[in-house]
Amino acid sequence: MRTRPPRYIRFCCGAALAAVSIALLVHGARTSAAQALYFRSKYVPRTRSVQAVLSLNEQAFRLYPFNIHSCSWAALRAHREALLRPRYEEQTWCEIAEWWCDRGLSLYPRRWDLCRLKSQLLARRDPAAAARYWEAYVEWHFWEPSNQVRLVELYAAAGELDKARGTLALLKARPDDYARAAGHMKDALRPEDGANPTS
Repeated sequence: MRTRPPRYIRFCCGAALAAVSIALLVHGARTSAAQALYFRSKYVPRTRSVQAVLSLNEQAFRLYPFNIHSCSWAALRAHREALLRPRYEEQTWCEIAEWWCDRGLSLYPRRWDLCRLKSQLLARRDPAAAARYWEAYVEWHFWEPSNQVRLVELYAAAGELDKARGTLALLKARPDDYARAAGHMKDALRPEDGANPTS
């Protein structure tokens, strides 16, 4: 005949299950509330101003700091604002964008849109650092032609023309991507470097 566990053990197990259930319920409620705030910030027209987007995503982050989509949207929206602002305000908005970008990358270091944005923000102040950053990303995600196009652009902007030409050569089998990359490289060349990016 099987004996039942002592009453105090059953009580402890029941209390532990109740505590876990309450913790999961709270976690689920916080996650749902954070997702609702993110959704509002992205899809509800009256909350599309950059201040509303950042405020809503900050609230969402405090409730649930693991939503990569929330970080990504806030970073991209702040960067879009930087491009619309006068030069004297642009730097402030770029710093806000980078702050959200770094938040997101701390959760998911290989998120494509955030890595690309990070390379853009780096390129504003240090083209060589941007090239190194994107180079590391391309090593991880090599076989995507748009990544190679971006790498050519960053190498050229950093004055690393041999590396730019080497990467450009990888795109010869894809005429459209090759033309885009060659155009970026040509734009970055100084007159004394010559006009032919493939030479």
